[in-house]
Amino acid sequence: MGVNLYNSERYLDPTAYEALTNIEREKKQWRKVVFICSPYAGDIEGNVMRSKRYARFALTEGAVPIIPHLMYPLVFTR
Repeated sequence: MGVNLYNSERYLDPTAYEALTNIEREKKQWRKVVFICSPYAGDIEGNVMRSKRYARFALTEGAVPIIPHLMYPLVFTR
């Protein structure tokens, strides 16, 4: 769509233009958050390895991986 230098009444509005342009620029820099869900029980070592591989792939694609089934066991183990 783009940002217009003129307001709806066709008057030059550089302040609003600059503010809206900055917002649009920031939106383009946002990263996507990816929820990674995979098995944990059974072959725990193999499943953890696969989850890490999925997370690494998400990171190389510019996303932020969220993997709760890997995080919580680390937090709640004694």
